[in-house]
Amino acid sequence: MIRHETSTHLTRRQALRLLGIGAGVTLLAACGQNAQPAPTSAPAKPAAPAAQSAATTAPAKPAEAAKPAEPTPANQQAPAKTGGTVSLRFFFWTGSEEESQFWQQMAADASKAVGNVDVKFETDSFANYWTKLPADAASGTVADILGLQSLRAAGFTSRNLYLPLDDFIKDDKDFDLSDFDKTIVDGLSYKGKLYALSYDFGPYVTYLNKALFQKAGVPLPKPDWSWNDFVETAKALTKTIDGAEVFGSVYSNAFDRVVPFIFSNGGDYANEDFTKSTLSAPETVEAFQFYADLRFKQNAAAPITDPGNFNNSDRDQMQAGRGAMYMNGPWQFINMRSKMKDDWDITTLPKGKAGSISTVAGSGFGISSSTKYPKEAWAVVKALTSTDGLKKVAASGRGYPGRKSAVEAFYKKVALPQHQEIIGEQLKTSKAYRTNPTWQEITTQLQSSLMDPITLEGKPVADVIKAAEPGYQSLIDRGVQQAGR
Repeated sequence: MIRHETSTHLTRRQALRLLGIGAGVTLLAACGQNAQPAPTSAPAKPAAPAAQSAATTAPAKPAEAAKPAEPTPANQQAPAKTGGTVSLRFFFWTGSEEESQFWQQMAADASKAVGNVDVKFETDSFANYWTKLPADAASGTVADILGLQSLRAAGFTSRNLYLPLDDFIKDDKDFDLSDFDKTIVDGLSYKGKLYALSYDFGPYVTYLNKALFQKAGVPLPKPDWSWNDFVETAKALTKTIDGAEVFGSVYSNAFDRVVPFIFSNGGDYANEDFTKSTLSAPETVEAFQFYADLRFKQNAAAPITDPGNFNNSDRDQMQAGRGAMYMNGPWQFINMRSKMKDDWDITTLPKGKAGSISTVAGSGFGISSSTKYPKEAWAVVKALTSTDGLKKVAASGRGYPGRKSAVEAFYKKVALPQHQEIIGEQLKTSKAYRTNPTWQEITTQLQSSLMDPITLEGKPVADVIKAAEPGYQSLIDRGVQQAGR
């Protein structure tokens, strides 16, 4: 029997404290963008979302993290229930029209599979999602089914936004958690409790514009290529092609893009128990310097033209033929297949002195602690992440599935990229992208004090890290306190 209805709901005071999480995202979303209203439901023909200002105004300064009080039932109106059918809201981020349409269809499929529910899909940009979620919690309007990214699992589940799924799983004799990859199960857990079922996970790889390689007369890189090979390839590709200026690589001001270089150089961004910054470690500084030099020394990376859209601006430049190489995960296959006009493929990340070491992260779906229908919401989460459901995710190119039984559907011989097996190979030499309870605030702090000065302004790397590290360490300390360590 499910025992969640009255044990893990948010109080309004807890929800108001959550606005401190969302405040930081507002800065990221607004940077370099014209403010636009955030959608509250998926439109019939959704526009590809960019980083936008938040739909609900959050405080300008993040609130101090505090250990949540014992939760009590939230004052939230129950979803409509008519004729035995429960209406459930499903809120998740999207990064393109193709993604929005795909998840609308998945919601409809889940409704049919469960049988007694009507699942309404709602979406916003990735940046806006993490602002709107705590704002909705504060106003008592949070959706029933929610997306959760592994990088933000600790920060959002520690404040009781999501129901733990452990009792649902225990009471569901037909459910087999072992079919999910343990790496992403751990990533979507906090303090020993699981808060979401994964729909995808995966490593960063290198995307290649094969047409630009051919026109530039540059051979495609081999899977065992090095950092030096990467630089020389990027320099050789940086030229005028078909009358347009092309760069060897696109470039990003997102911290995520630098982490694989840090790992591949033998560095890290925090110590093992996430109590101390390691940004100033020599290996980490060297990785940042390598990344900065690609743009400001070799001039082999395209200038960032849309810094506010830090999650997708490099992808957009890649699809526009502005750069010949791009680093991201398999979740971008759906967008590359629909928008990339040139022939393209993927290969591994170049090897640093520690090897070709990518990050592993992923996302999944959980249940709001404020839902009035946890049993029905659990049924929908199961349907979305069932083997059949994740085969659809895999076949569409939306992600490398979290279920082992769905992986085979990921490999489509009739669709690009040609070397899809690279995803599996890169996973063998990848590390978990670790975060802590204050990671949302850390992301904002690193964006403004570390990534923007290095990637947009070209400031000296060592000086920027020295100035940024105290603020980063302060947020790590706050995370340690919040985790009760």
